[in-house]
Amino acid sequence: MTRFTSMIASIGILLLVAAALPAQAQMATPPSEDEVQTFAAAATSIQEVTEEYRAEAENAETEAARADIREEYSQMLTEVVTDEGMSVQRYNEIYELAQQDEEVRARINAAMADLNS
Repeated sequence: MTRFTSMIASIGILLLVAAALPAQAQMATPPSEDEVQTFAAAATSIQEVTEEYRAEAENAETEAARADIREEYSQMLTEVVTDEGMSVQRYNEIYELAQQDEEVRARINAAMADLNS
């Protein structure tokens, strides 16, 4: 499994966070270079947040505690994306496009590699 695929699997929850998207991925405009960089930065931060919340959820003693953690996690994901300067809707559009478009996926992988080097 590639690093991108692993990262994408862990952040798929963002698709549940956004309201129904008015545009389908096929209609989404390809991301600009700035958007690719922003997406990569947000995805990297989300990966870190996901690891933290996953550990908290695993240690939760009750289902109610896990539900609280999931709610907090969902809010944190939204905050991470918007703090990077991207709407959740646009993040989700790029996410969907990357699932279908190898060139977009390669651009995101390259941006993430640059951030991690």
